[in-house]
Amino acid sequence: MCLLGRQMETIYIQLVNSLQELVSLYGSLFDLLQKERLILINSDIEKLTDSNKTKEAILYKIRSIDKQRSLHAQELAKLLGLDKAQTRLLQLADKLGPTRKTETEQLRQLHKTLSMQIERVVELNAENENYTKTVLRILNGAIEDIKEAAVGAKKKTYGKQGQTEQSHAQQSGNFVSKEA
Repeated sequence: MCLLGRQMETIYIQLVNSLQELVSLYGSLFDLLQKERLILINSDIEKLTDSNKTKEAILYKIRSIDKQRSLHAQELAKLLGLDKAQTRLLQLADKLGPTRKTETEQLRQLHKTLSMQIERVVELNAENENYTKTVLRILNGAIEDIKEAAVGAKKKTYGKQGQTEQSHAQQSGNFVSKEA
């Protein structure tokens, strides 16, 4: 095997390893997001804090591994005669061609798996975000109800130009001047 072939094989293996690690990390992130939904339902603040810390650690690892993946893809693209802009997995797989069917199929399969996992993570994260927003709206409404119960309901009074003003003042009666 020539030097270029060994170098390409080494870079290819590094690229595949980084892709497999990304697949694993996105799987872990998906599992964590599923658990996070249950934590949100149970309103367990301590577990939510721990979950957020774990999620940040996973996202940090994903960013780090993705940088490595990008560098390996650029190196492989260069060795295959592609420019830096052509570092997408499917482009690399196409360039490997029919002489390396196993490697081509492996890149295509990793691309498909990783794309599906990212899509699942994005969807679940959006659902959790919507759930969180709903819970916060309900909580804010409950806080407003408690405030009104403690202070009294806001009374509408008329101000300048016939517009209504909000008043928190408790009024027990009207004072009428004796001067007419």
